[in-house]
Amino acid sequence: MTSSALSSPQTLPELLEWLWKGRLVVLGGLLCGMLFGTVLLMSLRPQYEASMIVAPVSEDQLRAGFVEGRFVTAPAREVQVPLGAPDFIRFEQSLRGAAVASLFFSMESVRPKLVEDTMWRWGENRFERYEDVMVYLGRAVSIDPVGVTASRRITYRHPDPDFAAHMLQLIRKIDDQLIRVAVRNQTDEKIQWLKNELKKTLNPDHRTAIAELLMMEERRMMLLTLDAPFAVDVIEDAAVLPRPVVPNVYLILGVSSILGMLGGVLVLGWRQRKSAS
Repeated sequence: MTSSALSSPQTLPELLEWLWKGRLVVLGGLLCGMLFGTVLLMSLRPQYEASMIVAPVSEDQLRAGFVEGRFVTAPAREVQVPLGAPDFIRFEQSLRGAAVASLFFSMESVRPKLVEDTMWRWGENRFERYEDVMVYLGRAVSIDPVGVTASRRITYRHPDPDFAAHMLQLIRKIDDQLIRVAVRNQTDEKIQWLKNELKKTLNPDHRTAIAELLMMEERRMMLLTLDAPFAVDVIEDAAVLPRPVVPNVYLILGVSSILGMLGGVLVLGWRQRKSAS
């Protein structure tokens, strides 16, 4: 077979012979690709994924009945999103918001851990304002529905597996507490307003209506003082996968090896084309 035939194989046997004669170049490309993949794996910071499943509080039906003065005895059932659980909707929407981010920004035990959460081992995040933490939470924390239920799966990735689970628990507790405090303040304002109106109103019917509203808000305030989750129930507590999800060793080594082999083939073709000219 001539050198021109080897440089431009036309059939499968010619291609196989051409590759066999240049096997050392192709093998060198494969080794270079594997070396590049190994260096890339050593440069990437491993990421562990933690997940938690939450749902609206199961006592919503009974709680609403107590607040409204209807002491129902029917068994509690899961509320429906979005109509049946406004506090849960608020929890889901504010989970990565400014209020939560500002608290994390001020926590000296949390911010150093957020700084080290980078793609590369030698890099670090910069959080100069709480808005930077809010952007980080929007990127690092994901919320996904669980089937067709009202439950939500919250996931978070971090190089430290223990901190990943701890972070999810902190997010849930902080956001739930912020909602509780906001609702408590609103309820307290309503109670004060109703008390003032009750003092000024002389009409018996109006006084009866205001008194009923006042009792409803005072019952709500009683529930807000309970030491229990307010907006969410934890269906499955935070758990971390035993192995990092990033980087994918097999994917990176496989792709880099294939690219290295293709590079070797290109070099082989270039060398034989150069020698033939």
